[in-house]
Amino acid sequence: MMRSKLTLSLVAITLLIVTSITCTYAYVSYLQTYVSNININAMSSEFALMSVDGVNFKQDLSYEDIQKAIVKKITEEDLTEEEIDEVYNSITLSPVSSLNGKDMYYYNLNGEKSKVELSTKMYISFDIYFKSNFDEAFTLYFNTDDINTDLNEQVTKINSTSTLVNSKNQVLKHNFSYYNSLGEKVNVEPNGEELEIYAKDAIRFSTEVDGKVKIYEPNLGLGSYATTINSDEYSGIYKPYLSRYDSAKNASFTYVQNEGFGGKALEYADLPHIYQGFEEVEALEITSFNYYQETKKVTFTFWLEGFDADCIDAIIDNMLEISLSFRGSTNLETYRIRYHNNSQVEEVEYINSPLRSGNNPLFITRHGYRFGGWYEDEACTIEFNFNLSSLLPVRNAYLNWIKI
Repeated sequence: MMRSKLTLSLVAITLLIVTSITCTYAYVSYLQTYVSNININAMSSEFALMSVDGVNFKQDLSYEDIQKAIVKKITEEDLTEEEIDEVYNSITLSPVSSLNGKDMYYYNLNGEKSKVELSTKMYISFDIYFKSNFDEAFTLYFNTDDINTDLNEQVTKINSTSTLVNSKNQVLKHNFSYYNSLGEKVNVEPNGEELEIYAKDAIRFSTEVDGKVKIYEPNLGLGSYATTINSDEYSGIYKPYLSRYDSAKNASFTYVQNEGFGGKALEYADLPHIYQGFEEVEALEITSFNYYQETKKVTFTFWLEGFDADCIDAIIDNMLEISLSFRGSTNLETYRIRYHNNSQVEEVEYINSPLRSGNNPLFITRHGYRFGGWYEDEACTIEFNFNLSSLLPVRNAYLNWIKI
C-alpha cells in the first residue's frame, strides 16, 4: 500500500483505429468508416489500479481486456473469445451526431433523425474502473502537453494520417468552403488546389462519471459544428472563432448540401459545452478520490461527428491513433476568469501555462441582441486579451451586448 505523499502519477491508453469510407458524400446515407484494427493498451502507475469489470483490478489493461470491454458494452453478454473477435471485427464507425455525449442520432437525406443504439456498432464505448491506491485524496486528470511536467512520452492526443483532396486518388466531386485560423474564407473547388484532410479532426469523445458527461473536440481542423451562426457579422478575434460554427463556411455541411441534403444546421444555442482543448481545469479533471481503495467508473465514448466540418469522404483509409493519458495530482497552477453578463457571473478556471496560445472566449446568444465581445472594463472600452498566461489569480471580463 502506497503511503508517500501524492504529487504526480500517470496512466496511459493507446487506441488505434483504421478508417475507410465507401460513399460520395458526408454524413448522410451510406457514409461508413470501418474500424478494422483497434489496439488499446492501458498502463497504470502506483496511484491506482484499473479494471474493465469492476472486480478484477491490476496494474495494466491489455488489448484483449479493452476489446472485451467494448464488446461487452455492445452485447451485454458474456461471450467466448471467438464470439468476441467476431463482434469486435464487425464494428463500424459511421457519422452520427450527439449533443449530450450519450445519445447518438443519424440523419437521412431529408434531414430526419433517428436514434442510434450502441448495438448498431456505429460508435464505440467502454468502461474503465479506477481504484485508489493512496491514503490521501487526489484528483485524476488528463495528462496533456501543458501539464506534462515530467516529460512523459505519452499525453492525451488524437492523431491520424491524412488525405490530400484533389490529388490523384481523391478528387472532390463538389465544392465546399471553410474559414482558416485568420478568419479568411477559403473555397475548395474540384480539381483545384490540394487540401489535406485529417480523420482525427472529425472525432468527438465524451467521459461520464457519476452521471456527469463532458464532451471533447481535441482537434479542430477545418471547423466545428455547422450551426446557425453567421460569422460575417463579427470581426476581430471572434470571427475566426465563430466561423467554426458557421454552416456557410462548414466543409461537411456545404459539401453535403451539394448532394441535396434537406437537413438544417444546428442551433448554436442548443450546442452543449464542448472542450476544444484542455486549457480549462474542468476539462482536465476526470474525477476525484477521497480515500484508499475508493473506486470510480469512467465511461469513454468515441464517435465521428456528422456535423463536423472535417467529416467528409476525404478521410478515407485514414488511421487514427487515440492516446489517453492520465495523472493524479493534489494541485495545479491555475488562474480564474470571471465572465460578467449583466448581473450574472460565471467563473472559469484555466491552466496558467506558457505553452498554450490562449483560451477560447465564452460566446453567448441573446434574443434581440448581437454578441459584442468581452472587455476588460464595465464600460466596454478595452477589449479583453485572452492570450498567454495570467499574472493575476482572478481576471474580470465584461460582456458587451449590441441591440439589433
